[in-house]
This record gives sequence, structure tokens and C-alpha cells, in this order.
Amino acid sequence: MESGSWKEAAEVLGACPGESPLKYYAKAYAEGQAGNADTAKADAAKGEKLPTDYCFPNRTEEQLILEYAIRLLDRAPRARYYLGELLYDRKQYAAAAEQWQEAVRLEPSLAPAHRNLSIANWNHGDRKTAEKEIAEACRLEPGNSRFLLEQDQLLKRTGRTAEERLAILEARKDLLPERYALMLAYISLLNAVGRHREALELLEGYTFHVWEGGEGKVAAEYRTALWALAEEALEAGKPEQALDCAMRSTVYPDNLGEGKLDDVPDNRAYFLAGKAYRMMGEKEKAGTAFREATRGKRAPEIVRYYNDQPSDYIYWQGLAFRELGDEANAEACFRAILDFGEAHLQDKAEYDFFAVSMPELEVYQDDIQQRSDAYCRELVRLGKAGLHE
Repeated sequence: MESGSWKEAAEVLGACPGESPLKYYAKAYAEGQAGNADTAKADAAKGEKLPTDYCFPNRTEEQLILEYAIRLLDRAPRARYYLGELLYDRKQYAAAAEQWQEAVRLEPSLAPAHRNLSIANWNHGDRKTAEKEIAEACRLEPGNSRFLLEQDQLLKRTGRTAEERLAILEARKDLLPERYALMLAYISLLNAVGRHREALELLEGYTFHVWEGGEGKVAAEYRTALWALAEEALEAGKPEQALDCAMRSTVYPDNLGEGKLDDVPDNRAYFLAGKAYRMMGEKEKAGTAFREATRGKRAPEIVRYYNDQPSDYIYWQGLAFRELGDEANAEACFRAILDFGEAHLQDKAEYDFFAVSMPELEVYQDDIQQRSDAYCRELVRLGKAGLHE
């Protein structure tokens, strides 16, 4: 094609056994340049009829080929869909969205184009339409687990309640095992609404394969479920169950898909263990557990990367000091996180250029400023709770 050998190019493409839309669009382009208009139109029409799966044009030559197919055919929704992909990758967001809008006008059932419009509108356009577009994609392809995952990610961004999001996922529970991130989203929502036993059963019965950007998230839900169950057992007067849950949170089973980092704090686990031992009348063991719960750094830090540990563990250090009768150190812990949270609440949040494991499976852009502010507000809340304010 680059040398202008259109007839030979068409022959080579015709001999290619792969059934790819781009093969037929390229052959149409070659035939058209060779003067075979009818054959070119027939080839472009074949490209329109093939599934969109795994078709991701990414070269300048393919932009010319797709634009030719669009001019050649009376209607070419799929060529427009593919062209939108290429343009979006080139950061031509408005032009990409225009192609996708025309694609769904011509073929309203083209679910991937609705999904792409949702992403483009949220990240670079009219956010009010993003939720409607991903919902339409899910309606058109109810068995698409990726669309379901991305819909939940968007609903989280828009502030929908955990109960609302949970109901949507539970309506398609058959899809949850297909994607680790989707299963984790469901487990996180179970924890959020207090269904910790169900969350733990799934965490222990499902094998995760942790992805880049997802480090620490499965383990965090595992600890959250066990800590909550330990607290429930203490309230029910069952210290043996509480102790078991607390100590299980310090060791990760293999199926979680990742080992435990050296700096992951266990202060809350040992604090709960101390409470359980005390309820069992084991005063010496309770003291040992509370002292273990006071260990670690007591200077709060900003959390940017997956291996940065949130400083809420200092709150549990403070409670452990209080159980040991050391009120001065307890108040120092609470004051440290309170002062830190208030001091950094107005910080301008931004990612470091050399960020470690920042990519996530979330296509809807997150507001890292909101994330930073929420972290600081949580430290303020815990500090004030410890100080009885």
C-alpha cells in the first residue's frame, strides 16, 4: 500500500485467513485506490458485519482507512466506533465522542460505543450523561462483567449509596466470579453495609490474582471483615471468637493473592485481642496484647501509594495506651492524628511523577483531591473521638 501497489495489497489482504474488521476495511481502501469501487464497498460492508471484539485500531494509516470506509458507505456505525477509539487514544476526546454519538445514532444497540461515551463524557465532557450511557451498555449486554464493574465504579464516583450499588451487583451475582475486581467491589459493599460474615466467606472461598494498582485492596477487606466480626463477638460476650478473628487478620491466606508487607500495622488486631483476653480473665496476656498494640511509628503520614499505610492505626495505639493506664501517651496519639488531619486538609493533592503502582482498573477519573481531603477528615474524626470531643 505504501508503494502504491493497490492490486497486490488487495490480493494479500484477500489471502489473509483472519476475520478482522480492519482486514476488510483495509482491503476496501486498497480496492478503492485501484479503481474497484463496487468491490471496495462490498469489503467495507463485510467489516461492518463482524464483531467488535479485540479490534483496536491505533495507526495513522488505519485512521485514513476508516475515514474512507465512512465516506464509502451510506451508514458505517462500526467504522465510526473504531475511529473513535483511535481518536480517543490520540487525546482527541471531542472528536472521538462525536464519532461514538453518530455510531449509536446509526446502531443504537452498539453497547461498546455507549460504554465509551460514558467514559468520555465523565472524563472530558458532560458528566450528567455518563451514568445513562453505561446503564444502556449494561442493558444491551447484560452478561458483560466488565460493563457491570465499570458501572459500579461510576456509581461510586457519583455518590450512589452502598445499598443501591449492592442491589445492582446482586441482580447479576452470576457475573461476579468472572473478574477479581468485580468480586472485590461486591465484597467491599458487603462490608460497607455490615454483612461482614458474607464478605469473609467470599474472601476465604475465592482465589484472587492481584493486579497492578490493586495491591493491598483484597487484604484490606479481609482485615475489615475480621475486625468487625471480632467487635461483634466482644459485644456478644464471646471473647474466644473475638480473639480468633483478631489474630486471623494478622496472617493472609494464600488465596488472597498477595503476601503481607512488612509495614502493615496490626495495632487494631492486638487491641481487640487485648480486650478479648481481658474479658476471658487473662490479665497478663491482655497486657501483652495491649503493649503490642502500642508499637509502631506515631507520626502520621500522607498516603499516596499502595504501600503507604493509612495513619488511622495511631488511633488504636492511643486506645491501647488508655487500656494500659497511660493517658498521656494516649492523648499524644489522638492529638497527633487530629493535628495532622487539620494541618493537611487544605493541601493540594497531586501524584508524584515516579508514582509506584498508581494505575488502577478504573476508567473513570478519580478526584485525588477529594480522596486526600477524606483521608484527612477521617484522621480528624478519629483524633476527636479519642479525645472525647
